[in-house]
Amino acid sequence: MGDKLTVYVNDKEAAFFPGTPVRYAIGARAAKRVARGRAIVVDEEGNGVDLDGALYQGERLYVQPCTPEERWKDVL
Repeated sequence: MGDKLTVYVNDKEAAFFPGTPVRYAIGARAAKRVARGRAIVVDEEGNGVDLDGALYQGERLYVQPCTPEERWKDVL
């Protein structure tokens, strides 16, 4: 388990251990904004990503601002 994964958050390279949750990759402030519905995390294809999801090698994550209505539009 000594090998780290390379992931990209807002196009900045970072290294994490396998199994690290997305919330640690994006940082505490961004995770709070996501939890409060003021931002959303998406992958390179625009799919929403859960804060508790595990990172994988080469993953590209983007934190984007949004309103609570925008965040839930596909769910409601």
